[in-house]
Amino acid sequence: MAFVPRGNKIQNAEETTHTITSLNDNMDRNAKDDSQRKPETFRSFVEDTSMHGARFLFGNNIFRRGFWTVLLVLSSGYCIFQIYASVQFYYQRPFNIKITKIMPKRETSLPFPAVTLCNLNLFNLRRYRRYQIGKNLTTETIEGKRYAIAKLLARSEDVFNNETKKEHLELFWRFYGEVPEVFFLNLFSHEIEEMLLPRTIFNSCLYDETACGPENFTQFISSTYGRCYTFNSGKDGHPVLNATMAGQLNGLRLLLNIEIESYLENPLNPFAGLTVLIHDQNTFPFMEQFGFVVQPGVRTLCSIKRKKIQNLEHPYATNCIKNGKLEKLESIKNSYSKPGCLMECLGKFVIAKCGCRPVEYRDLQVPLCAPNDTVLCLFPTYRKYGKSTFKDKCEESCREPCQHTEYETSLSYAGLHRNVFADKLSSRVNLTKNFSLYEQFLSFSDREKKEYIEENIISLDIFFHDMSYDEIEQTKAYEAWTLLANLGGTFGLFLGASMITILEILEFIMRKIWSNICN
Repeated sequence: MAFVPRGNKIQNAEETTHTITSLNDNMDRNAKDDSQRKPETFRSFVEDTSMHGARFLFGNNIFRRGFWTVLLVLSSGYCIFQIYASVQFYYQRPFNIKITKIMPKRETSLPFPAVTLCNLNLFNLRRYRRYQIGKNLTTETIEGKRYAIAKLLARSEDVFNNETKKEHLELFWRFYGEVPEVFFLNLFSHEIEEMLLPRTIFNSCLYDETACGPENFTQFISSTYGRCYTFNSGKDGHPVLNATMAGQLNGLRLLLNIEIESYLENPLNPFAGLTVLIHDQNTFPFMEQFGFVVQPGVRTLCSIKRKKIQNLEHPYATNCIKNGKLEKLESIKNSYSKPGCLMECLGKFVIAKCGCRPVEYRDLQVPLCAPNDTVLCLFPTYRKYGKSTFKDKCEESCREPCQHTEYETSLSYAGLHRNVFADKLSSRVNLTKNFSLYEQFLSFSDREKKEYIEENIISLDIFFHDMSYDEIEQTKAYEAWTLLANLGGTFGLFLGASMITILEILEFIMRKIWSNICN
């Protein structure tokens, strides 16, 4: 019986020993937890991070540690350089030019462009003489006035004495409001009705093998060329014509007479022919800048190619304007273009310098420049504008449109069969409405008739080269997602890092900051 209590004592000792051991284990575990709750060191972070090679920075081998330190420093430096270069390239906003050839479906047509013609002769002597004869002036007086106008166009200041001002009041008239019929350029410029060869003899205007005529042209006035005429303008009730096929037979064909015997002698412009411009209906015809010249005595074939251009908006270099408008240009549907914007700037500059406006500029509160203003102030001011700081400011403020249409032209030539033209005119010209224009032609010898054809007659064909057109589009060359992809590739190649690695680094930094704040 005494043995049992002894056994109980042994059992209690074993339990006590087990309890002590458990307490020691708990103390060790708590001590370990306490050590884990201490702020993480850079060494422990490097040993645990997913960045390649970082764990070797605190190795026992000094040579290995030095090698990896140098390698990581160099890789990090080059990585930073590549990141800087990529970000800098992104903010340069580069773009590519994408050219797509659009092939319309067989049943699809293309809008035919507007075609604007200007005679190189600003002043029609025949019309001027007829106008002055209607005022019962003598031939001597008329020729005196003609001589004064010739000197005016030659920009001679001799014509602007007091005596001349009294005799030639029309050279000094300024008009307010719309351009009146009695305006100098309206009165004495060439008319499309007389420029087209007689329809009773020739098919002088054909579009897609269908007859057309003066009624298909609209007029606008140029300070340089006087009255100009636009076929297929899409204005004044004229719907825009479409082309269904390419080639000469499906375009515009014109036979024109420049009437060189009505040219005024002008030493500053001793040329004969027409200025022609192919343009979109919504674009102002800048004849001096973009027109090409057609000479008499030849057949000119002009094949055209349509181009649709799309530019990028801010922040790209083109910084195009999407919904710009032009308020001050005549004969335009307020469609924006950079040349149009520059023309408006030029008009403001002229008004400030001359006190009058060029005929292309629409501001009914400012008078039109009279002929003497045009010669003495307008043209010299144009030259001053080119060298002025005002022009530089205009260049900065006038941006490219985000979308516009252009036409590329290609010219080829052929001779005229002068005998055919001479014979037709000789046989039937007396049946035409403009008989007086060709009355003298009937008295010419055969040689003189051929010379007349050589010096006056122009054949002009305008047609699509093919029905396809080019769409030229600016596209972003380096977008934000491309930048991110390049940054990821740079980190991965030089540091073996990924987005997860970057998050690890950010987490470590935030934990260190939080630890410092708490302490």
